[in-house]
Amino acid sequence: MQPKRRKALGPTASQKVYEAVRDAISSDQFKVGERLTEDALARKFQVSRTPVREAMQRLASDGFVVFTAHSGALIRGWSAQEVRDIFEIRASLESMACRLAARRATRSDVERLEALRLEWESALVADPWDVALISERNRAFHADIFSISGNYRLKTMCLQLMDLGFLSRSLSRFNQDDINRSKQDHASLVQAIRAGNGGWAEALMKAHILAAASVFTGTELP
Repeated sequence: MQPKRRKALGPTASQKVYEAVRDAISSDQFKVGERLTEDALARKFQVSRTPVREAMQRLASDGFVVFTAHSGALIRGWSAQEVRDIFEIRASLESMACRLAARRATRSDVERLEALRLEWESALVADPWDVALISERNRAFHADIFSISGNYRLKTMCLQLMDLGFLSRSLSRFNQDDINRSKQDHASLVQAIRAGNGGWAEALMKAHILAAASVFTGTELP
């Protein structure tokens, strides 16, 4: 007798609320300092307050909102100094991951990374205003480099920094020159990893991250 197949589970109500609010923040539909309430979000998404509360806790953990004593959850702003600090750490850690990836990448690793690069570019072509999709595919490209590095702890740290709330909003501030530079950076990163040149890959990633830092200077209210 064949065992019954377990039905694939879809996203939970909490996950749906989290993604919807996150994407709205990333696309500036919600502004820095704007107040979010559980009741309003529960009505908007036609769910109970429990999944909304769970989603808000996760949004706070990921740096999208901050809880205050009297105002509830507010869309979080980031100071220019906080942004510089995060990008400096990212530049150091991600360049290290890229150096390790260049040393350890197999042919199949490079082919997969190239496919992710092309998927990211296709999202840019399809809809340059779809910040959520572009950010997701950019994250997938970088995350694959972290995986190829073979250092699980380093990968975890890099992803935690990438998932901070303000970073997904940074892509909405890119102009065409920034996008073109980022395209070239990604292509060069794949080339360096394919060549197995750790020093080249490391330098490319550091420059790539620091260039993005110059575009995004913070979201803190004046």
